[in-house]
Amino acid sequence: MVTTRSSKRRWRRAEILLAALAAAGCGASTGPDNREDQFDQLWESFDHTYPYFSYKQIDWNAARATYRDAAIRAGTMEGFVLVVGQMLEPLRDAHVYIESRGGARTPTYVPQAQVNWDVTTWEQYLIRNDWAQLTGWGWGRWGDVGYIAISAWTEDRLTAADFDRALESLRDTRELIFDVRMNPGGNDQLAFAVAARFADQARITGYTRVRNGAGHDDFTAPTPRNLSPRGPWQYTRPVTLLMGRGSFSSNESFIAAMGEFPHVTLVGDTTGGASGNPVRLEMGEGWHYTVSTWIETTVAGRIIEWNGIAPDIVVPWSPQVMAAGTDQTLEFAIARTGATANLRH
Repeated sequence: MVTTRSSKRRWRRAEILLAALAAAGCGASTGPDNREDQFDQLWESFDHTYPYFSYKQIDWNAARATYRDAAIRAGTMEGFVLVVGQMLEPLRDAHVYIESRGGARTPTYVPQAQVNWDVTTWEQYLIRNDWAQLTGWGWGRWGDVGYIAISAWTEDRLTAADFDRALESLRDTRELIFDVRMNPGGNDQLAFAVAARFADQARITGYTRVRNGAGHDDFTAPTPRNLSPRGPWQYTRPVTLLMGRGSFSSNESFIAAMGEFPHVTLVGDTTGGASGNPVRLEMGEGWHYTVSTWIETTVAGRIIEWNGIAPDIVVPWSPQVMAAGTDQTLEFAIARTGATANLRH
């Protein structure tokens, strides 16, 4: 799961905070040998696991030569983290972050693209809708057109059983608008469980590859991501799936899967382009970091990282129009489904 703030601003704020902690005596200083081990372990974890070095044209050996001495000389863990963060930032990987001993996460990169969704404007549409708002998701109707919005694929907000009950209440709708523009990802198994309720048949929805050797270009053969219908029935009437630059990670896996179904139309903007399936590893002294482990592609072979998934129908929008109270993407979907008459007061 990823966010969309300024990476440079975040690292500047982190630098100020960590400098203050160091000045206050937070974070014990350790000897250079320990710092050396910590750096080498982190660098080697990426060297053996990270899948995008060649794709992103990263010289990882040069990164080691540039940052190793400074990291080793860092007196505190906070100072060490600042150096490591600078080394990792050129990866431009939204799944690579550093976690403090207290559990606070600092991303090494945050995408900058503007998102075709605004919560304040969006909420004005919901008050015209028979809407059932739950924690992080909900559903409603505009007449005989259903509407579902899911803000994250996390089971503290949504379970497959919860979704099944909502879908049952929309079973008699003639069409469905499914909105995941605001969804940065989460648990891909949950996302796939939801997508399976729309599967017209068993399908391959994408592929993944992982490193299988010492070389940065040594990979396993592509592993298919298989999806089969789930539940007592499947929704195979027309679905308009709303997406955009705020759609990341497992949500992109969901969008890729839904895009393989003939009754689903992808509408909006290209997704954020961040897929990594990261693992969380120990850095030392209670700190952790994450490393992306796979390259995920669509069925057509397009790498999702940095590219995203393009919609079937692009809907132009502008932040100014959004701020003025018009959600152009949602307006398009409502008009497309014929629900316009039910939208207005």
